[in-house]
Amino acid sequence: MSFRFAHEMVNDETSEIVARTTLKSVHLDTRAPFPALAQGTGVVVASLVLHYFPWHETLALARRIQ
Repeated sequence: MSFRFAHEMVNDETSEIVARTTLKSVHLDTRAPFPALAQGTGVVVASLVLHYFPWHETLALARRIQ
């Protein structure tokens, strides 16, 4: 499952779009291999997840992400 969020920053005085950003959120089962969709991802956020794993599994996941 994935989500795409887009945001535009607009200058209030000129109504000019001064910045755009897009965020793609991909939800993965960390026990499975990373799909091609996630390859080349620049940032990985594991919020409120990794503390559920034993420490050796957390380290293994971190090595896979690198």
